[in-house]
Amino acid sequence: MVPVVAGVILHEERVLIARRPPTGHLPGLWEFPGGKVEWGEDRRAALSREIREELGIDVEITRELMVVEHAYPDRRVAITFYLCSLPEGTDAPGGETLRWLRPDELEERSFPPANAELIELLKGKDW
Repeated sequence: MVPVVAGVILHEERVLIARRPPTGHLPGLWEFPGGKVEWGEDRRAALSREIREELGIDVEITRELMVVEHAYPDRRVAITFYLCSLPEGTDAPGGETLRWLRPDELEERSFPPANAELIELLKGKDW
């Protein structure tokens, strides 16, 4: 089981998604920013590190939203999703592989199957 963390970064009622690279595992799909937890690393620290590495920003991690376990043909993952926000004064990141979407727009994008339960939660706004 591969431990993974992902941030649901909320800003102005939109969430940030990132496009996976065109090669590697699940190429070209959209995802919530994050990555693998290193051995012995705290999950919140891993999320902060991954977002800093991927996006060049710091986030405020508000709370855990859910943990999803999913089996892909080549690996099993346990993804811990956290609700996050941008610290005051931080510019919202943007770029070719990033999008800010309302929760009801997420279904218009292709995500890894492990994200389906989270997307349903976000659409319901019970978070």
